[in-house]
Amino acid sequence: MKILVLLYFIASCSQFKSAGDPRKSVNSLSYIDASGKWLMNREYKTVKNKIVSRSVIGPAPAPLNKPLEKSITVSQIGTIKGKKGRRTTVRPFASDYSVWLDGKEYRTWLKLSPSDKSMIVELNSPEKRWQGQSKIAFPRGDQFCFFSQLPECLHFNQLLYQAREVPQRPLPFQLVWDGYPYTQELYTGAGANLFSAAMISFKEEKKGVLHFELEVDGQTLLFQFSKSHDLVRMFWIAQGVSILPPGEEVQDVE
Repeated sequence: MKILVLLYFIASCSQFKSAGDPRKSVNSLSYIDASGKWLMNREYKTVKNKIVSRSVIGPAPAPLNKPLEKSITVSQIGTIKGKKGRRTTVRPFASDYSVWLDGKEYRTWLKLSPSDKSMIVELNSPEKRWQGQSKIAFPRGDQFCFFSQLPECLHFNQLLYQAREVPQRPLPFQLVWDGYPYTQELYTGAGANLFSAAMISFKEEKKGVLHFELEVDGQTLLFQFSKSHDLVRMFWIAQGVSILPPGEEVQDVE
């Protein structure tokens, strides 16, 4: 998976850039769950028609020194033919994800296998059931997003724009859990499979912030974005997870 490291450090140069794209910079956020309050650093850039994202969760002020969870995800930006002509779409390409459970590292690599429309899954963990390599076929669909890359992927897949055009009408896509199969250990009732059918819908704009609702595995995630589609806040109520601007307290959400 050296391609992930190489892509991450290559200078950004995508033909799909536009003034309305999310900012390409490190974004520090507060990550709050049942175990406490942590620092989340998120970064993304476009590299030769690929979206490269990195996310690290750990103790402040330097989560990289002792991370709890980290991921690098790479997706390809392309176009597909639709009813109204060609449109931009995103295809998951590769990911490198690690989580520390009871002080031990659980790691998974994902790599697209275009020839048979599947994802190669390579696991390395302290447990025998989560070791080795396998292949999982892609389900039907033409829009896919890595979980750790949702804000950027939803933007480049144009799902955020389309949802705003038809408020309250959910739009379908396939969510790819880049933390699979460990996701099910972190989130009750979610991520048991590599792919999950998901729906995104636009709810409202309030004080210049765009509010969206995402449904997956019978659970609801509330996303708030700036008008340029930078992530502002996220609430996963069933899991007790909140992502907030630094220094902001958890708020009541409906």
